[in-house]
Amino acid sequence: RETMWAGADILHIGAAEPAGALAEALCEDGFRARRLCVYDVIEAEPRDLEWIAGQLDEIGTILVHSPRAGRHIAGWLMEQAADWRGEIVCISPAAAAPFAPFVKAKIRVAPRPDEMSLLAPLLRAARR
Repeated sequence: RETMWAGADILHIGAAEPAGALAEALCEDGFRARRLCVYDVIEAEPRDLEWIAGQLDEIGTILVHSPRAGRHIAGWLMEQAADWRGEIVCISPAAAAPFAPFVKAKIRVAPRPDEMSLLAPLLRAARR
């Protein structure tokens, strides 16, 4: 947006049910935005995650790609291990918000809302 001229056309490629209103916000800023749905999200049934629950002490980091995923994971994790001590790396403050009750976990928010920023802590850890 910062490098485009006012009135430019923007194609917003995303989920069937976006977490926010990016296309609408861009239109308010003088751009012409069009949304194109390219994927949908299907949340796992809690019983499908039971095998993970028994191995939470072996999991050091959880990556969270969206606010919706954050709500889903935080709800499940609260039922399984509210005192989990791992690291939760989130793509945005909105994705991190559901993890506020996890006082023993280390919550990190990516400096930018993109894949590389989200993965950077894992890449640094792998290099050590």
